[in-house]
Amino acid sequence: MKKQRFTPSLGRVALACILSTSLVAPMATPAIADTIDDLRKVEEDARAAASAAQQRADSARTQQSVLEGQVQEAQARLTELSQEAEVAEYDLISITNELEATKEHIGELDVQIEQTRGDLDVSKSKLAKIVADSYRNGRPTLLSVALNASSFEDLISRIKYANKVAEYETAVINKVKELEARLNQEHAEFEEQQALQEEQQAVQEERVAAAEQAVAAVESYQAQLSAEIQQKISEADAAQRQAAEQSSRADAAQAQRRAEEEARRKAEEEARRKAEEEARRAAEEAARQQAAEEAARQQAAAEAARQQAAEEAARRQAAATQTAEPVQPTTTESPSPSPSSNDTSSESGSSDNGDSSSSSDGGSSYSGSMRSASSASDVASFVANAYSIIGSGYSYSGYYWTGSPSSSVFTCSGVVDYALGRGPRSSSPESLQAEVAAGGGLVYSVSQLNYGDLVFYNCLGRYPGHVGIYIGNGNVIDSIPNGGVAIRDVNYMSVSCGGPIL
Repeated sequence: MKKQRFTPSLGRVALACILSTSLVAPMATPAIADTIDDLRKVEEDARAAASAAQQRADSARTQQSVLEGQVQEAQARLTELSQEAEVAEYDLISITNELEATKEHIGELDVQIEQTRGDLDVSKSKLAKIVADSYRNGRPTLLSVALNASSFEDLISRIKYANKVAEYETAVINKVKELEARLNQEHAEFEEQQALQEEQQAVQEERVAAAEQAVAAVESYQAQLSAEIQQKISEADAAQRQAAEQSSRADAAQAQRRAEEEARRKAEEEARRKAEEEARRAAEEAARQQAAEEAARQQAAAEAARQQAAEEAARRQAAATQTAEPVQPTTTESPSPSPSSNDTSSESGSSDNGDSSSSSDGGSSYSGSMRSASSASDVASFVANAYSIIGSGYSYSGYYWTGSPSSSVFTCSGVVDYALGRGPRSSSPESLQAEVAAGGGLVYSVSQLNYGDLVFYNCLGRYPGHVGIYIGNGNVIDSIPNGGVAIRDVNYMSVSCGGPIL
């Protein structure tokens, strides 16, 4: 009898199923691969555009920084020119005050001249009367005096009287000449002084005008630079926005590309999982078929063995019958296996625990003190007026008050003039110090200053060249270039002296 042989066709099928998984996954998403390449190209282009825009923004920022440096230089020059204009304005105020004083003195002299001329007219009338009397009556001679004398004593009296008349006439004539000469000299001197002061005033006005023109030119240049800075800021902002937009576009393309790559990966994994599952099932099916074939083979072998045993028994029985000998038949049994299994199980548990927290809070307190100073009502009003203009801008000439600090400007002496109720360009630091000195209240230490006192500083080559109003607690109200009217520390410049103006 021929033995059956196992054919490996099912094993080869299983192996082919397993190998097919490496071919199925890469071919699963060709469209996704094309999309990813497109997105990568979009991302690269957007990154390049963002880099170019950022370079433009950086260039604009650099140019902006250069322009800002030029603005700072222009501001420094503007401060210098403003100080020069302020000094020129103070000089003009001083010359104008001196000219006004000269005119006032000339006016007083004119009154005096009128009075002197009145006295001169009276003297001339008296002299004319004496001359007329002498002309009508004849001037007495020494001989007539001697002949007409009644006695020696009368002669002496007549001679003395004649001498007195002659002396009086001479004195009147000399006085007239002296008055005329002195008045003419004084008048000429003051006219010359007035002409010189008017010439100085004209020169100073030209100086002030030139300073104002220089300030205006620098302000115009500064405004031009500011406009260029704004343009560069706009260019930089636009380039920065474009860079941000391109970066956002690149980020979006990158995110979409990564999503597509993740989708492709998941699709490939899913295809691979399905292929592996199909291969596993095919392998299981092949193994099952192989086991069935093995069982059929074993069953066929057992059946062949039984048939062989039966044939052997029949043969022996036939032989026994022939010899008449009793023969005991034999049978062959094959044991059949019985399956068995064991199962085990285990359990596990979990436990919870918790925690608690506590909080505490607390409070804090503070204490402060205020320093008040009592002063006369006029000093309080003076300081209150100064407080009311805080926030105003700086001017190198007097002050201009619109009713609002946002549109008003003051120089340092303009702050004092306004607080005192004076008109613009009424005072300079020198004239204000002269007023304080005239009152006998000048002090030379900050510790001696009182609320509402003026504080004088030496600056700009003038002594003093700046003035402020002391408000106590080591602070002053004044106006400076680039700062305008504000409260400042009294020692931010070197203090020269100070004292009350009221």
